[in-house]
Amino acid sequence: MNTSYRNAGFRICPRTRATVVFLLLAIAAPASYAARNISLPHTESFSAQSSVSDITWVTGGPPEASKGILAWEENGGWRGGGGIKITAPSGVNQGYAGVGSFSGFGNRNRLNTRFLLYFGSSFQQQVQYDKLIVILRNEQGLDLGILRPMIHDNERIDVDGQLHRFWRPTRGVGETGTPPPNTNEFTLNGTNNVNQWVCFEYEVDLSVNAGLQDPGRLNLYIDTADGRHRGLSSSVSLAGEFAEVAAQNGGVGRPPTDFPITELQILGGFWGYGDGSQGVGGIPGPQRDANAYMKLDELVISDRFIGCPAGFLDNPPPAAPTNLRAN
Repeated sequence: MNTSYRNAGFRICPRTRATVVFLLLAIAAPASYAARNISLPHTESFSAQSSVSDITWVTGGPPEASKGILAWEENGGWRGGGGIKITAPSGVNQGYAGVGSFSGFGNRNRLNTRFLLYFGSSFQQQVQYDKLIVILRNEQGLDLGILRPMIHDNERIDVDGQLHRFWRPTRGVGETGTPPPNTNEFTLNGTNNVNQWVCFEYEVDLSVNAGLQDPGRLNLYIDTADGRHRGLSSSVSLAGEFAEVAAQNGGVGRPPTDFPITELQILGGFWGYGDGSQGVGGIPGPQRDANAYMKLDELVISDRFIGCPAGFLDNPPPAAPTNLRAN
């Protein structure tokens, strides 16, 4: 993907008393998208329509029905507040629909991004191959094309015979991580983990862990309010990055900290083969039903671990009854 880009301007057409504003952009050449300079920590709760006017980034089509949609909903977020509803584009490979970019926070060796997602019941079947989040790192003039930590979705047919979706962090070259032992892996199907808010946190840490002699890790934390998923879901080491840089840099390897984090490019996603070509990518946009969407809320970007929003995990079991008598 070409990482040379410029800011784009957006015109919002208000609708009287409307509670949903659709912000649509047609793809242009060269590719353009919105941008916001931030300092850390940065919080965005999408409480107002104006909160997305400078970070809307969508493409797709023609036809019009194949465009990506990023909609602000007044009551569509977590706990009934404002939130974002995302409909993936189709008819284009690597089309995008999401919020981005976020930059201006300098060069960082660590970036944590926390957000809540809500999946419609048809999402896992009808919309596939999403790069959910893409982080850019300073390549210092090297045309490597590999220093883009991201979360990439995967799919498989499980023992129940259903198509399941799951997410893993990658360094940006297509490899997937291995879940920690004894982890209850988060997956998505037509009934599992849909129609509820899920807390994601993506941690890109380039520093060396002296105890493990591990030159940085990409960690994905997933929590569900019902308690079935808690904490670290999967993790990838950056140990192989030194050799990858060397292979494309005349044999000269350099540590991950030589290429600091400079930008959160997009959250929501690049969507691959949205027209169903290549035998992947779900089904074309005009054929999807009304539940093939994803919602986004409660975004926080920081240089340290964030955790879920206050109250998200407050789901204690009911207290045992007292003063009972046997008849």
